[in-house]
Amino acid sequence: MADTTQTEKEFILENPEQEVQILGAQDQFIAILEEGLSVTIRPFGNSIKVAGEPFQVQKAMAILKKMTQLVQQGIQLNSTDVVSAMKMADRGTLDYFLDLYTEILIKDAKGRAVRVKNYGQRQYVNAIKHNDVTFGVGPAGTGKTYLPW
Repeated sequence: MADTTQTEKEFILENPEQEVQILGAQDQFIAILEEGLSVTIRPFGNSIKVAGEPFQVQKAMAILKKMTQLVQQGIQLNSTDVVSAMKMADRGTLDYFLDLYTEILIKDAKGRAVRVKNYGQRQYVNAIKHNDVTFGVGPAGTGKTYLPW
């Protein structure tokens, strides 16, 4: 019989004003985390309770912590950031998640910072910086044209 041990942990937001930025508009980031990690997340006030299998709950808590750190740095999160965090947590590279947001490549027409969104884009930008010729090959919508400024 499979072990179905469930656990619940509580994540406390230090700054309740950042709740919407961390949870997303209409809790969209919560829905992404719940679906991707197979956990249940219940936000209430400055408390976010995460329930599910212990390993998945631990991942969700780590992701919430990293998301909070980004918001505290003034970075506006979107759903692709949450998905990137989940992928990095699955690969065991979540510790490098904040590093993706340290460098501003350019600013767009509205003055918003353009940054790499994942480790692959980071490697691509570093290759462009350090090599005379760099070929970018990949599917549509992965930043090959936009990132090289």
